[in-house]
Amino acid sequence: MKIKENQIIGAIFAIMNILWTIDTVCLFYKYHFTDIMFLFMYPDWVLIVNMIIGIIGLYMSIILFINRLKNEKIIYHRDSSIYNRIFN
Repeated sequence: MKIKENQIIGAIFAIMNILWTIDTVCLFYKYHFTDIMFLFMYPDWVLIVNMIIGIIGLYMSIILFINRLKNEKIIYHRDSSIYNRIFN
């Protein structure tokens, strides 16, 4: 079975989003359930938004991995003017 470009990019995005979500959940846990004194703390709404973005990104990477979404829709569109200005 040949691994397609969508599956590789989907797997990389899934790993990145899992790590991002785990990091945010760990920070939320440390802020509320430990006695650690932090010099700088993110507000709760920022942590919750980061968790939501990580979960949405994980969902999109799974869809990309099973080839229901093309990577051009997530990363770039080859016919866009910004892409043509940079790479042409």
